[in-house]
Order: sequence, then C-alpha cells, then structure tokens
Amino acid sequence: EPDVDFFYGVRGQADALFWHEFEALDDANKNFRPHLQYSSRHGHLSAEQIAEIASGSITDKDIYMCGPISMTEGFAKSFKRMGVPANQIHYEEFNFR
Repeated sequence: EPDVDFFYGVRGQADALFWHEFEALDDANKNFRPHLQYSSRHGHLSAEQIAEIASGSITDKDIYMCGPISMTEGFAKSFKRMGVPANQIHYEEFNFR
C-alpha cells in the first residue's frame, strides 16, 4: 500500500467538513496520515510545510491537489522549484460560486 500524507487546509474548525472520516481512515490504515491546518490560527498551508511534514523526499512523491486554480497553480510552481517533476503534480480546479 502506498504511503499517503493528506493535507487539509481550512479557515476554521467549522470548515473542516468530513474531517471525522479522514480520522477514521487514519485509525484503519497505518499508511494514511491526515494533517489539518486552520489558516485562522496558523496561516495558509504552504508547499514548504508539506515538504517538511510529509514522509520521505517530496521529489519522489506524486502530488494530488484540489482547490481554487490560483492556489493549485501556486503550489505547483513551488513544488516544481523544489524539484518535483511536472508529471508528478496533478490537480483539479474547483471554485465556489
């Protein structure tokens, strides 16, 4: 089974939808590690924080992101600067309207 570090950045606790399900996955699977960050307390999550926290070398990872296009493009640029090959960076755009 692959190792998965799951990063979830939200404004506050009320915005952490389905977090209990990610905690249940953590309990059921030793290779799944969820990380929750509240931007209202600790600022926005950064690619540098992810690289520091994730297990192993970030350049060996496939990175999957979902969020507003400006956020995912910013993360993608940062990961590429860290040496992550472009073909290992995947993202899906979503916007609230």
